[in-house]
Amino acid sequence: ECGGFATRSKSYEADSPAPTPYCDAEALRWRYDAITKTLILSDDRVLLNCCGDHTVQVKEQNGVFVVHQKDAPEKGARCDCMCVFDYKTTLTGVSGGSIDIEIVREVTDEPGGAKPIWSGTLDLTRAAGEIVIDKTNVAPWCEE
Repeated sequence: ECGGFATRSKSYEADSPAPTPYCDAEALRWRYDAITKTLILSDDRVLLNCCGDHTVQVKEQNGVFVVHQKDAPEKGARCDCMCVFDYKTTLTGVSGGSIDIEIVREVTDEPGGAKPIWSGTLDLTRAAGEIVIDKTNVAPWCEE
């Protein structure tokens, strides 16, 4: 079924001077707590088919934290509409001044397997930040 989705939670916002408005771009927002060594990653405004089961897993591979986002048909089927979703995960035991991240996304019913979305280094000494990943216009599927 399309529509009728809950409004996006505003509970997680990056501490940037002028954060990108939610519907303007897919953005990786992050927050790091050096005391608890906890890193929260939220890839916001990901455009996918509305009927999907979404999971996210993180594995460290050769010093790079690979964030694997997965979208699979819900009960084996898709619907005829698109929606925006957020992939959020929390990493514990993260230390150091920076961390290398790679985001890959797998839409299981599309050919080619997992595709790279973004890779780079987060400066954890900043404590929080935002990286714009995709500015593609997603109207009418996103409303603030």
